[in-house]
Amino acid sequence: MVVALGLPYLQAILTGFDVGSHIVEEVKTAAIAGPRAMVRSVYATAGVDLMLLLVMTFCIVNPDDLLSENTATGGGNASGGIQLFYDCFQARYSHGTLGAVIFTGLAAGSLFFANIINVTLTARCVYAMARDLGLPFHATLTKLTAREKIPVNATIATVIAAFAATLPSLGSEVAFTAIAAMSTVTAFIPYTIVLICKHLVRKRDLPPGPFSLRGWGAYLGGVGAMWGMAITLLFCLPPTLPIRLATFNYTALSLAGTLVAGIAYWIAHGRHTYAGPRRTI
Repeated sequence: MVVALGLPYLQAILTGFDVGSHIVEEVKTAAIAGPRAMVRSVYATAGVDLMLLLVMTFCIVNPDDLLSENTATGGGNASGGIQLFYDCFQARYSHGTLGAVIFTGLAAGSLFFANIINVTLTARCVYAMARDLGLPFHATLTKLTAREKIPVNATIATVIAAFAATLPSLGSEVAFTAIAAMSTVTAFIPYTIVLICKHLVRKRDLPPGPFSLRGWGAYLGGVGAMWGMAITLLFCLPPTLPIRLATFNYTALSLAGTLVAGIAYWIAHGRHTYAGPRRTI
């Protein structure tokens, strides 16, 4: 059970592969370059993140101080990472506060630039769906700037939606946990669905593309589908026991609400307008 509860943290090193899928419209031989970029990005991000996790693990000076309620950085779950930086610099240089501030700033900067990438990727998805008439207000969302040809309206809509979705986390740690888990789950569910559907379709009805994993494809796809389902389930588990309103994991409810809203929109409007990707060249 302890290993299962720790798996969501391992999921952090398996991110970034979707970046390759977002650039396929701008490269030649996208059917080959896209899959290769996704596979290689897993090697890069998993390798770097694994080294980071190992380094941070071996830098723990006093495990009891990380989640203690009375520490130099405020205590509690929210300051565990900051306390790790503080303990390291305090033990080595006797300047724990300076080290904690510097490395927390570096982590915050990394998150800032990572969010810029997420906004860019999401805006591209919003623009693509609006271009294919899959979203409301598609005429506004598909407007491009005259010189740079940038979907500014789609980007602004993405930022506003993300900002509004995170507002509840300002006053509730439970809401923050649910939003973080929901963001992770929704990033991997589409890929899990694709893998499941691919295995449900008979091989002769789905001809292989230019890029193929040959005999390994079925096994790797099956493992990936099971991993996606397991991670989704683990992220929906309650963080603490006993379960109360203040400690309930609202990820499952949020996910169900999102699915219901999406299905309702599809039945009422989307199926009458969306007809697949549109050719613009």
